[in-house]
Amino acid sequence: MRGADRSDGESSGDGARAGDGRRPRLEAVLTLDRGDFRLDVSLEVRLRGVTAVFGPSGCGKTTLLRALAGIEREAKGRIAFDGRVWQDERGSFVPTRDRRAGLIFQDARLFPHLTVSGWTRARSSGCGSPATIARPGSPASPSRAAR
Repeated sequence: MRGADRSDGESSGDGARAGDGRRPRLEAVLTLDRGDFRLDVSLEVRLRGVTAVFGPSGCGKTTLLRALAGIEREAKGRIAFDGRVWQDERGSFVPTRDRRAGLIFQDARLFPHLTVSGWTRARSSGCGSPATIARPGSPASPSRAAR
């Protein structure tokens, strides 16, 4: 699986944040060997809005996303976000909690009552507080609190 988005021709700059008018860039060159499976990825993506990874079953989508999020520590290589190195071969490793990256699994592991759309709305509107992710009618539900 390989991917690249270099259509806008912008350079990476000095790690300035997206608020300066340019889109942040995610860069990764990763390998991971696990039995008969080998993940070999080289990507550069300018991020804007929602970014999705798709491909056939077993091609490494989840493994790639887990590596980018810092959950898959076995992956070897380099990951940088907007000029800040998250992981490299010299031993640099930014923990998952400090990457400010989100990962939504394709099945309902945590909140089976929410769709992906519902989960993203809940996260963006209330940072995933119990009131925004509660089942309708549960004690933490806003509709129940108003009663």
